[in-house]
Amino acid sequence: MSTNNHWGEFTSASDADTSITMTTTEREHMQKPCHMEIEGPRLHQQKSSPAPTTDVSDVCSVDPVTLHTIQLLQYASQLRQLISSIQQQLGSMKSDTVDNAANTSYVSMPPMPVMNKPLACFRTQSFGFVEKNLDSDFAQGKGDILPDFDGETIHKLTKRSVAAITAQTGYDTSLESVLETLTDIGQDYLSEMCKLLRVAVDREALTGTLGFADAVEQVFHEMGIGSIRSLHYFYQTRVLSRHSSVLQECQRLQCKYEHLQSAPRETRQAESWKNIKHSELVLNACTCKRHFNSQHFNVE
Repeated sequence: MSTNNHWGEFTSASDADTSITMTTTEREHMQKPCHMEIEGPRLHQQKSSPAPTTDVSDVCSVDPVTLHTIQLLQYASQLRQLISSIQQQLGSMKSDTVDNAANTSYVSMPPMPVMNKPLACFRTQSFGFVEKNLDSDFAQGKGDILPDFDGETIHKLTKRSVAAITAQTGYDTSLESVLETLTDIGQDYLSEMCKLLRVAVDREALTGTLGFADAVEQVFHEMGIGSIRSLHYFYQTRVLSRHSSVLQECQRLQCKYEHLQSAPRETRQAESWKNIKHSELVLNACTCKRHFNSQHFNVE
């Protein structure tokens, strides 16, 4: 069988299988150019998932004694305003309106803020040197793991602590710029203390000695704080003693407010007693005069 085809040659259209038949419409549809949809490359884009928010109040809270001192300071300020209001009302009343002053109603004294825990729980004796216990859970890193805070959260914590300290000292209001400046100073101070503590702990791990009883003791001396006992003394004098003095001031203001509330009633009673005495004196004078006149007429 002879053939004219060579290897690698394409078969001609005449030699191809023409068994497939297409209509004219199908052929025109195939020949008509159409738009081809091309899908772009799928790029991996990281989704910015929001960081898990940690409630600051659940982790770090203000000292209960300090918080109660701030509440007592606000309570004392409220009592001073009420006392000033009563004094102005009493000063504007005249002596002939004592009955009206006694019947005047005043604002009832608000209750004093109550502390959740007894104060005796926070009063501790001076502590001395405690030997290290390397087998404790704290030394071995056991316990609740604190979450990692970002810079913004740390700034908020420091700012709240600074605001609590200034309020406990006695400041009522403050500018935002002043509070931010104090926050930056406190944050720098704590950062420097933590850096020195890191260096001291590393030196102790490397050499096995510090020259101090504890790394915190060394850092306190380097920062100019003094001994750890200074921190205990500060809490006893500047926190607990401050709380006691503010509490006594609130009790004194309560007594003064109660005395001013009862002053109109005492004034009315005094005025009534004064009127009774005056009436008795007038009655006695009239009786004496009549008795004198009757004796004078009898003599004549």
